[in-house]
Amino acid sequence: MINDNWTIRELGRGELAELTELETRCFETNPWGKAKLEASYRDRATTITVCVRGNSIIGFCIWRVFPPESEILLIGVRPTERNIGVAKAMIRNVIENSRTRSVKTLYLEVSNRNYPAITFYKASGFVESGVRRGYYRSGADALLMACKIQ
Repeated sequence: MINDNWTIRELGRGELAELTELETRCFETNPWGKAKLEASYRDRATTITVCVRGNSIIGFCIWRVFPPESEILLIGVRPTERNIGVAKAMIRNVIENSRTRSVKTLYLEVSNRNYPAITFYKASGFVESGVRRGYYRSGADALLMACKIQ
């Protein structure tokens, strides 16, 4: 997916260090870290897409497909690049790619304390579908959200 400002494509092998740095910036309190990102990159069911402007990764989405379902595991945007449509474009990209793989529902989970993300996901077509109590280290619940793919 390409627009005038950025390109969304799969992560290249040589970009894992840059992704690790960005993921740490996006999730300072609880990053996945290099080992988990590398394992995700090697997992055949998992796709890592990146949003690139110029030569820099400004966003990423880690997702997996198990038709008829897919799941966003992690999505992040460089803090200085937020609120300009990067995450929206990345979710659209996951939906389009999931559709081509016979996926009917896209899932994700988000902290019940992350109000901006919950609002964003609802605006992107997700609805709350469940709760995992005390899921996060902080004690926050995980809201399960689902988006039907037409």
